[in-house]
Amino acid sequence: MGNHFVPQLYLQGFTQDGKLWAHDKNTKKSFQTQPKSVANETGMYPDELESYFTEKIEQPAHDAIERIRSNSSLSSSDKLALANYLAALWKRGPAGRSRSAERLPAVASTVEKNLHKQIDDLVSIEPHLNDLAEEKKELISNIIKKNAESNSKNIWHNSLSSESTPKIINALLSMNWQFLTSKELIYLTSDNPLFFFAHEGIGPITAEVTIPFSSSIALWMNRSPKPKPLYSTATTAFVREVNRRTAYNATRFTFSSINEAWISNLSFKNHHSLNRISW
Repeated sequence: MGNHFVPQLYLQGFTQDGKLWAHDKNTKKSFQTQPKSVANETGMYPDELESYFTEKIEQPAHDAIERIRSNSSLSSSDKLALANYLAALWKRGPAGRSRSAERLPAVASTVEKNLHKQIDDLVSIEPHLNDLAEEKKELISNIIKKNAESNSKNIWHNSLSSESTPKIINALLSMNWQFLTSKELIYLTSDNPLFFFAHEGIGPITAEVTIPFSSSIALWMNRSPKPKPLYSTATTAFVREVNRRTAYNATRFTFSSINEAWISNLSFKNHHSLNRISW
């Protein structure tokens, strides 16, 4: 068994009789499986990082997730544990790995430019060091390029602790939290279940975050000036919008407790029309 990037306890909220359906948008096929068999990858994390996720991220949030699924109140410590959990969930999967790899060239370029500028500033004071400075600049460029290519996985691993992204956690805690329950239409989840509009992030007044926590309850986070009750009944439109976001956000797999035609149609759809949620 590989490293789970979506925790098994989370996926258990989308099971029926201990099993769930996986909908593979690459192969356009659906199959029944178990939480232990999906959303994992061999060698994804070193042992110490896997232990960190288990002990520092997942276990502190387990009780809070169970309270959500039973519509119970949440303490401030519950919300902090869940904010850490959500931030890790967003960063630790294949989608997070890809985002890290995509950003790396820009980060490396910024570091390279800053170091080159420092050398150029020195040369402006000591012009006779120009030839040596050019050699050092070339050496720096080669080192940065080599390290960016060979250490991209390590750089991603180092970014996965809660301590590395306090702004994300604080932004989540500053939002309104509302859980919407559904008794008829089910919620889906995916291998990348935390959704927000990437072009705006989670800081602006218009920001929204959605994530299902079971087949019957999902979290909607927003910055509305009029906070709503912690638990409410979801409209059909709300559940459908969250499911569209879930299918859109899936890296490869959407998961559900049952297998119906509308689920595979939504999971395998190439384009999704996403909307703002109004309540």
